[in-house]
Amino acid sequence: MDDGDIDPLQKRAFYNRMKHRALLAEWYGPAFASREISAYGSKARPVGDFLGDVTKPVFSAETDAQMRLAQNWQDVVGPALSAMCSPGTLEEGILTLEIRHSAYRKELEGAFDLILALTNRYLGENRCHEIRLAAANRRIRKSKTILS
Repeated sequence: MDDGDIDPLQKRAFYNRMKHRALLAEWYGPAFASREISAYGSKARPVGDFLGDVTKPVFSAETDAQMRLAQNWQDVVGPALSAMCSPGTLEEGILTLEIRHSAYRKELEGAFDLILALTNRYLGENRCHEIRLAAANRRIRKSKTILS
């Protein structure tokens, strides 16, 4: 393993823990040194601090935009429109809205310009240029099989 890949602060913290463990092993004995070293551990970090670095190679910019849009949909379009639909996919600038009921279709078609403007204001860079409607995912009804 190349030492150039290791963060110098992490390396120093590791060696400090090893020194503390050795001292605690002399004082408490080897059986209790590991338990006592927990008091000298680093503080917990929020997962969000390093999750972005982990997921960056996996998710595209559109996937990131799609996830942010889904999380903040009510803030983006407001409570009235968010009650009728939710964002589905965002692929190649086409936003697919999942409508909760077919009765909302006409009202949403009249609000396409507004939804486009609000979405682009939130995402920036005119990422969305077209909106399509799709029925929201419905539960698949399975017939019950009665076993004798």
